[in-house]
Amino acid sequence: EAQLKDAHRAMEREKELAEAKLKAEQLVAQRAREAVEMKGKEDKLLAEKQKFAALEAKLQTLEREKSMLAEAGKIPNAVVKTGDKKIVITLLAVNLFTPANDLKPGGKEVLDRVGSFLKAYPKNKVIVRGHSDSQGKAAANQALSEKRAQKVREYLVAYQNISPTSVTAEGAGSAEAVASNATEAGRSLNRRV
Repeated sequence: EAQLKDAHRAMEREKELAEAKLKAEQLVAQRAREAVEMKGKEDKLLAEKQKFAALEAKLQTLEREKSMLAEAGKIPNAVVKTGDKKIVITLLAVNLFTPANDLKPGGKEVLDRVGSFLKAYPKNKVIVRGHSDSQGKAAANQALSEKRAQKVREYLVAYQNISPTSVTAEGAGSAEAVASNATEAGRSLNRRV
């Protein structure tokens, strides 16, 4: 009987040990699941933070672009619009140049305002692109558009202290018409910088 009781107690202890071992294994498994869930939540939080930072950067870019657009809109006789990561300021040649393609005094005033605008954003690259209407020979129109662009570039560099390395000039000739060349009004709109 004593041996039976000892065997029964030993069996009870083994049962208790097995239950304790099972509970310990379950606890380890539970902690592992919680750790995986926590890692998932941390990863999701990090992704949300990165998404938020990207949106914040985009908002700052849009605010800066909005400010730039408002400032550019103050330039007299200018048409301003935005494009893919750029602001396009269009000036009609009639407002800038004499018939001999020299800068008019009023054109210099407009370019002074353009220069003031560009100085406010010195890190930006500037492309001065000249355009012409389609009257005459294509080679002459190309040369004329290049000459106008170069004159504007030279004025901005010489009189507005815009860095010569940040401003390039190019001519597009009559290739990028914005209006019909069939009328004088349309040709006037195509002669621009």
